[in-house]
Amino acid sequence: MNQSISGVTHTEHPYAGGPAPLPPDLDEAVHRCLVAGFDGTTTVPDTLKRLIDRGLGGVILFTRNVRDAEQVRELTDTLRGIRPDLLVAIDNEGGGIGHLVSAGAPEVPGSFALGVVDDTRLTARCADALAGHLASLGITASYAPVADLQHHPLNPIVRTRSFGADPQLVSRHLRAWITATQARGVASCAKHFPGHGGTVTDSHHDVAVDPRPYDELDLAPFRAAIAVGVPMLMSAHVVFPALDPDRPATLSPRILSGLLRDERPPHDSPLCAGRRVPAFPAHVRSRSGPARPRPPARDPSAWQTADPARCRQART
Repeated sequence: MNQSISGVTHTEHPYAGGPAPLPPDLDEAVHRCLVAGFDGTTTVPDTLKRLIDRGLGGVILFTRNVRDAEQVRELTDTLRGIRPDLLVAIDNEGGGIGHLVSAGAPEVPGSFALGVVDDTRLTARCADALAGHLASLGITASYAPVADLQHHPLNPIVRTRSFGADPQLVSRHLRAWITATQARGVASCAKHFPGHGGTVTDSHHDVAVDPRPYDELDLAPFRAAIAVGVPMLMSAHVVFPALDPDRPATLSPRILSGLLRDERPPHDSPLCAGRRVPAFPAHVRSRSGPARPRPPARDPSAWQTADPARCRQART
């Protein structure tokens, strides 16, 4: 039996000995909070089509999905042919950090270089060029800019992706980037909340910890991004003992339901918590307390949480 809710067709699936299916409206609500990756450059997998049919919030593209500009545009048109309001996102930081080189991505300086020059008009022009290119390809969300501060010499992940070490400098360039991006109708995403700059571990591969006390954490740039209306934040897969000694930010109610919601206005800047990394499953805990590693998904870069409705508002 099919049921249509908000333009989404739900099919009741048999659960042989498994949990009972969710009510259709709740099933759609859950899927709306997910963004999925997939393999291929022209064909949309049937599995992904079924997820979109059930209300999937969006898809994320990677280099594996990109051949050239015409192909990417055809692919995004195909995806929206399945459902017109589908969010299509990609990492697009500039400075060589992105997946669209073969699709003619504009060559712009990296964030650290822009911070050294410290001309917010130049930063806005670079963000405008990148966002204009995304819009021409039918991509409507960019997982940029990086809001982290680069002040730890051994940090392996932030480096030149950051605008710098000074929170005021980084904040003004974030404002310029976000404003220019959203003027093109593309949703931006400040990352990695509440900051990845105080770590010495690459959280893609192992557990990263920021040992600093609360009053030394790098929250100011994220406050600036929220104030200017960024529609998404991506969380850090980092443990902050001052905030939650047991869980990384991505899995911490104290950080995501406490700190983040205290920092942002109601119904603003929804969370985008990327679950892309092999180290992530090691943090999954049972209710009884001990960590229980979980086998990674077939595509470890596939799942995140997001609020596509707010991203769509950024495009209007």
